[in-house]
Amino acid sequence: MRLFGHRPLRSLDMQRRRRRRRRLALAAATFVGAAAVVGGSWLSSRPDFTIQTIQVSGSVGSTDASAIRSIAQEEMQGTYGYLFARANFAFYPKGGIRERILDSFSRIKEARVELLSPTSLAIAVSYRVPAFRWCGGAPEEAAFSDCYVADDRGVIFGIAPASYESKLFTIESGESGLRARPLSAEPKPLGFYALSSDSLAFVVSFKNELAARGIAVSSARFLDGAEELTLKNGVRILFDMRQPVPVVMNTLDSALETEAVRTTDLTDTPSRLEYLDVRFGERVYYKYAQ
Repeated sequence: MRLFGHRPLRSLDMQRRRRRRRRLALAAATFVGAAAVVGGSWLSSRPDFTIQTIQVSGSVGSTDASAIRSIAQEEMQGTYGYLFARANFAFYPKGGIRERILDSFSRIKEARVELLSPTSLAIAVSYRVPAFRWCGGAPEEAAFSDCYVADDRGVIFGIAPASYESKLFTIESGESGLRARPLSAEPKPLGFYALSSDSLAFVVSFKNELAARGIAVSSARFLDGAEELTLKNGVRILFDMRQPVPVVMNTLDSALETEAVRTTDLTDTPSRLEYLDVRFGERVYYKYAQ
């Protein structure tokens, strides 16, 4: 039989002291942490550490500047978890301000938000430039009574003035052709894409290829299943976007090398040619006015 002696009292005292020290250290750390949070919360809302002024730049009008400034101020109101001020220079919602601006103004293409100092914020915006005109179709069938302007990415951002009808290339795609943008809080179609990126790239490439041959294009139409370009002289070219642009242009060039259809039919005004159909591979159909 093995006998065990009593544990020395000194060892028990040391364990008690160690436990006491750990409890004191934990209490001290908790106190210091709480004090730091409370102190940080108080400091975060001090005027010396919060954004007091907001500068808006970038060819922006007074109305837009005021609205943008209000958006930033609204985003910086309040606190995070009732502790740290959202207007503090270290915690302000930079991404939220930018997204809210883009969400509210379809005509603004980009917004840069940067600190100038712990109390000053700068917001620089750039506006979209009209690249083409978008219309919803014929007045009697259109979902939208107005025509709109869109930028080079296809984002619709404003009503087109009447003078743009003769200045800008026009795309008619109807409501079904619209594509939603991730950030879009304005009434449809503002902030929407006029066409899918692939469709827009096709139209731009096709238009540029024709322009390189001296053939001016007035508009593109994507309605009722039809895909066609209308030239400046009124001639229509029917195409199929499932065929790559080089294939379409090869078909068109081959047709223009014949005596049946001439390049002048596509450039001169007036033209007896009504339409040219290049949807069927190497076969080209056309119609002249009687």
